[in-house]
Formats: sequence, C-alpha cells, structure tokens
Amino acid sequence: NNNLYELLALAVNIIDWESKYGNAPVEDYMMMYPEIKVERLYKNSGDKIYIISQRDSENKLQIAVKGQIWPTGYA
Repeated sequence: NNNLYELLALAVNIIDWESKYGNAPVEDYMMMYPEIKVERLYKNSGDKIYIISQRDSENKLQIAVKGQIWPTGYA
C-alpha cells in the first residue's frame, strides 16, 4: 500500500504549523494517525528535520524546516 500522498499532506500540515506557531505537535499527529510515525531532529543551526514514515511499510518522507526567528521580547 503506497500512501505517499498521505505523508505529503502531513508534511504540508507540519510546515504550515511551523510557520505559524513553531514546533509542530508530533505526538498529536501520531495519536491522530497511529499508522504514521513522526520524528523531529534538531540541528545546531536551529533548523529541524522531520521524518514522517509509515509504520507498516518502508515509505518515508523527510523535510527540513528553517528555525523560526522570533521578534525581540516574544521568545
């Protein structure tokens, strides 16, 4: 079963969340979609790598997100 569309849709959702609020709620995504695993890795530069994979197959999608820069006084 090849559901790359589902992985891509979740990636778009993660990018949208990141652009508005910062860290995407990976635990919530995995509770809503138990067949999908979402991992978040932090890089020294503040950037993040999200690895979105299906638990029952080898389908995997990796995306990189630039670290969010908050205006002075918000962080």
